[in-house]
This record gives sequence, C-alpha cells and structure tokens, in this order.
Amino acid sequence: VAEIEKGPLDLDAAGAARDAILRLPDAELEEAVGALAASRRPEVRRIAVSALAHDARPGRGWTSSRLALLARLRADPSPDVAGAAARLWPPREEDPGFP
Repeated sequence: VAEIEKGPLDLDAAGAARDAILRLPDAELEEAVGALAASRRPEVRRIAVSALAHDARPGRGWTSSRLALLARLRADPSPDVAGAAARLWPPREEDPGFP
C-alpha cells in the first residue's frame, strides 16, 4: 500500500495494484483494504473498492465490518469511488446499511 501512495497512479499502475491485491493471502486482505480505503488519494480509495469486492467474494461474504466499509466508500466525496462502491453487491435495496 505504501508503494501505491508514492507515485502517480495511471491506469496501468492501478491495474497492477488490483492484480497484486488478488495475490494477497486472505489473512492480509482486511488490513490491506483498510489501508487503501484510508488513503487521502481518491485513486487509491478506488482501488480499495476493488479490493473490498475481492475480500467479500463468494465464500467469504459481506461481514458487518465489510458492510461498514462499503457504506463509507459509498459516501466517499469522490464520485469515482462512491460510484464504484454503489455498484458493489449487496444492492442498495438489500443493504440495511445504505442510507
């Protein structure tokens, strides 16, 4: 995560970051997703949305902490981040945490 924060984040770098997230062990995902979501940079928080989707993939599910983070990302001031988060499962109609 620290490496992502350092330099410019063009489309290729964002794709590489998403690919790296897919290779993380499950035990490290929650911490990585949280660090990405806490970034001051919207480009990095957008990667957090993809990382959260991977963390909540079938077989792992939407825990209360994942739903809370999803709600936070849906309320992000960046339309890119909030829009991407709004399209994640669970749909707003089935998500009691969505305002």
